[in-house]
Amino acid sequence: MLDLEIEPNQFIFSSLFKVCGILSAMEMGKQIHAYSLKSRDFSDPATQNSLITMYSNCGCVEEAVKVFDLLKDPNIISFNSIISALAQHGHPEKAIKQFNRMELINLKPDAITILNLQTAFNHAGLIKEGVQIFSSMEEKFGSNQDIHIRLALRICWLELKI
Repeated sequence: MLDLEIEPNQFIFSSLFKVCGILSAMEMGKQIHAYSLKSRDFSDPATQNSLITMYSNCGCVEEAVKVFDLLKDPNIISFNSIISALAQHGHPEKAIKQFNRMELINLKPDAITILNLQTAFNHAGLIKEGVQIFSSMEEKFGSNQDIHIRLALRICWLELKI
């Protein structure tokens, strides 16, 4: 692509980061990341979210956190990406802190957020903490929840009680 003097855009970068994450090709991903920093498309949220996921999939959660921390305006997908990364790599307390940060900026959790938190609690064996946060979510969001959030909360309850 570069040999043909075609400049990659945010769609190409996002796709490349995804492939590097799937293949756990961190060195290649780092090289693409370095190249993407020179691009005007690097600040695209989808590109940055793909980069967070790539670093997480490659086992480098610290790099994923660095990318997340540099986001100017993280969206729900950004928070889901970092909460998932932290949950998968055994950092439930940090995942909860990101969830609390998300709430502070008035981003409402979606079903993915809830399932990512459930993963964090299950992996760490934090059953009591999981029950507390999910019951507070049910109280906070009440019957105004969409069906996906209600279903995610029910799944979490079942898995925590098993």
